Amino acid sequence: MGGVVVVLLFGPPGCGKGTQAVLVARQLGIPAVSTGDIFRAHIKGGTPLGRQVSAIMASGGLVGDDLVNQVVTGRLTEPDCGGGVLLDGYPRTVPQAEYLDQYLAGHGISSPLVLHLDVPASVLV
Repeated sequence: MGGVVVVLLFGPPGCGKGTQAVLVARQLGIPAVSTGDIFRAHIKGGTPLGRQVSAIMASGGLVGDDLVNQVVTGRLTEPDCGGGVLLDGYPRTVPQAEYLDQYLAGHGISSPLVLHLDVPASVLV
């Protein structure tokens, strides 16, 4: 995956990340990847991962960093990510960010470009 662009999209809930992800990804010619979308697809498909995630969420828990990292890096190896990817909703924790940095460096990929959508709380409400 050398010579690829990785874009991280951040912002508060309701700021339009999903809308902007599609537009930015289309402009760059890369897929927009949402961890939530990946998990929902696995749950809908009844995969072993989907059953595991569904059980965690049904109990009110959060999907752990190790599982999230595994899912994201698995997605990064798919052919459509060969030129880059926009990640929406990942990383969410410091350990996830550290893992992503190590993963990218280990694959000769430059540090990600970070886009932060700064929307005033009054507009979000």
